[in-house]
Order: sequence, then C-alpha cells, then structure tokens
Amino acid sequence: MRIRYSMTIGTMIGAALLVLWASSACGEIDHERIAEDVAREWAMTEAEDISEEIAAMATKRYGRTAGLRVSVGLDPTSRRVTHKETFDTVADAAQISDTIGWEIGSPIRRTEGRYEVIATASISFDVGPPKYSDINRRMPGIVSGFKMPYSGSVEFKLEIDTNTKVVIASSMPPMSVNIRQMPQKGFYN
Repeated sequence: MRIRYSMTIGTMIGAALLVLWASSACGEIDHERIAEDVAREWAMTEAEDISEEIAAMATKRYGRTAGLRVSVGLDPTSRRVTHKETFDTVADAAQISDTIGWEIGSPIRRTEGRYEVIATASISFDVGPPKYSDINRRMPGIVSGFKMPYSGSVEFKLEIDTNTKVVIASSMPPMSVNIRQMPQKGFYN
C-alpha cells in the first residue's frame, strides 16, 4: 500500500511540474516570431521607398544615353532625311514596386531582445526610356524596343528590437545585390 501511495503522489507531483513548466513556457515572449512579423511588416511598408532606392541604383549602374537614328523618306522624288535623337534610359521604380517579392530569413539573436533578420527582395524591371518622356510620346513604337529586362535579388539586413517591435536599423550590403540582364522578349525567340 505504501509503494502505491508513493507512486501516485510522485506521478501527481510530476504532472503538476509538467503543467507548471508548460504554462510558464506559454507565457514567454516568442522573440523569433515577433522578429519575423516585424520584418514582414517593414518589407510591406517600405516597399515603395525600397523600389525607389533600387531604381536609382539600377539606373546608375545600367542606365545610359541611347542614340536613335531614323531615316525618313519625304516623297518618291526627294532624298531620305535622317533624324537623330538621344535619350536617357532609366529603371522604373513603379515597375519594381509592382513585381517585388519578399523572403524573410530566420531571425538570429544578437542580444536580449535584439535580432537580425535578412529580408530578400526578388525584383524584375526594365531599363529604358522614362515612361512619360518626350521621346516616348513622339515615337512610342520605336522607343519601346529600347528596353532591356533585368531580374535579381537584393538583401536588406534588419536589426529588430523585439521588445518595442520596431526595426531600429536597416542596410543594403552592396555585396548582396545580385542583378542580371535577361534576354529581350522576342529578341532570341
């Protein structure tokens, strides 16, 4: 009878300790989940500004001044007239914003309540004449062929305070930029 009594009390004490441990674990803050949620919210709210930043970088790196020479015949008896035009090419931030996709990395604990998260933006865009430029307005069919498609990814390193639930620092490491030129649609196909 004594052995049975001890086992029952031991089992009850063990069960009580297990319930106590489980309830205290449920009450703890899940800092990793908070860091992921804050990173996702940051990505959604900052997408427009990030698109502007990526477009400026892409324009600087891939934009150029393009030349266009068009020969026009005035009438059957006259000679052909050559029209020369130059224009700048740029990356369109609105197109980047429309195509941006996010992947949020696993949070890495740096100190108590501070986590680092890598947010990777997948992007695609064209470098071409500005959408509302004079050259595009005057020669839309001709100039549209001057667009070069690009795609790639850019990483943003986020430092997150999980106690205040804010991103306290963000940076785009230059080595994380991975952008490549794609074949023009219809050019090789």
